[in-house]
Amino acid sequence: MAARLGALPALTERRRLRLAALVALYVGQGIPQGLLVVALPAFLAERGVGAGAIGAYLGLVLLPFTLKVVAGPVMDRFTFLAMGRRRPWVLAGGLGVIAAVVAMAFVPDAATHLSWLTACGVAINTSVAVLDVAVDGMAVDVLEVEEQPRANALMWGGATIGVAASAVGTARLLDVGGIGPAAGAVAVALSALFLVPLLVRERPGERLLPWTAGHASADALQPHGWRGVWGRLRRAAFLPASLLLLGAAWCAGALDGLVIAFMPVLAVGELGWTDTGYADVVALGQVAAGLLGMAVGSVLIERVGRVRMLVGLAALVALVLVTMAAVPGLWTVRATVVAFALGYLVTFVLLTITLLATGMALCSRAVASTQFALFTAAMNVGRSSGSGVLGALDAVLGASALFGVAAVLAVAVGALTSRIDLAAHRARIGAAEAGAISSPPVPDRAPRASAER
Repeated sequence: MAARLGALPALTERRRLRLAALVALYVGQGIPQGLLVVALPAFLAERGVGAGAIGAYLGLVLLPFTLKVVAGPVMDRFTFLAMGRRRPWVLAGGLGVIAAVVAMAFVPDAATHLSWLTACGVAINTSVAVLDVAVDGMAVDVLEVEEQPRANALMWGGATIGVAASAVGTARLLDVGGIGPAAGAVAVALSALFLVPLLVRERPGERLLPWTAGHASADALQPHGWRGVWGRLRRAAFLPASLLLLGAAWCAGALDGLVIAFMPVLAVGELGWTDTGYADVVALGQVAAGLLGMAVGSVLIERVGRVRMLVGLAALVALVLVTMAAVPGLWTVRATVVAFALGYLVTFVLLTITLLATGMALCSRAVASTQFALFTAAMNVGRSSGSGVLGALDAVLGASALFGVAAVLAVAVGALTSRIDLAAHRARIGAAEAGAISSPPVPDRAPRASAER
């Protein structure tokens, strides 16, 4: 058995293997979100829980993703290199997610024990945040630069499909049996997916488990001490392009947090949809977004360019939101709300894919967990902030103005990203790292992926 496992290829040896493994890990990150962010808010709204309580629940449940800025430096500083640079943290995060989901299965009733439910959701997403940072660092570490657009499209496509499948399935399980069966199904699915990092190494020769044979790879970049981590991070993260993308990521997250918190309140609480009906619409949008992202996301990024793609998608999101804000009568028509939800989900997933592909291109490989965590944490801080202020904004401004606020945030995303110069940024990183990063400068228009090695 040990010999057979030792013969398994490593991620750095096979392009298709690393893409498939990263997609599986992103599907695993999406599955808990289908329950926490889609199915449960709709379930709570149908049972009379108000907008303020649902917004507060979502704000707290999404808050752990802000811990990425702490998890990143720890992962860049400490690891068990004999098992890989990021893989030990991937395994730890996956085990934590499964344990927290199992704990949620024992919450007596979601609607009447909202504090317990929120605490379990926070625990789940704390582990998901650790897992997310580790997987993103692994992706930057093992992917070639020209693979990044395609990989991000596939990864986020997998995540959105995971969210969709989970939302549909758990919404029905919630109606039939409550939180226990829904959380149990999520735990089983995650356990199956996390066999992937358990059985596949990052680089040849590394240990599969702590007690098996193997050794650290000479190709794994490891900064020396905290000074090494902060020194390399400072050279890459405080350049103008990185700071601009950080601002854009926060604005994108804030508008998404506002929309995802408000939509179940509008659809279920005000328009009388069922929770399963709302979950089905969101799932359809997630599947469409995931498949479209996987099919054409990387092609569009390569042909249009990462920065131009970001600006165009932000403008499209802003246009849709302005239309919803200006014509409140559209909300009473179910077909219009469905069209808005589907269009928004598809466009925002493409925007996220492009934003994160841009973030990967800005990263230094030696501190990839920390630097990429800054981008994703900024987005998640924004998302938590947007969800958290829903109740206050709804009371003061009203529904129409909420769409207007989200549109302003979309315009800010486009304005900030339009000033990013990827080629100049990569050239400055290369000079500052003095040969520590082997990747060539990345132009705004990324090269086509090369044939599989």
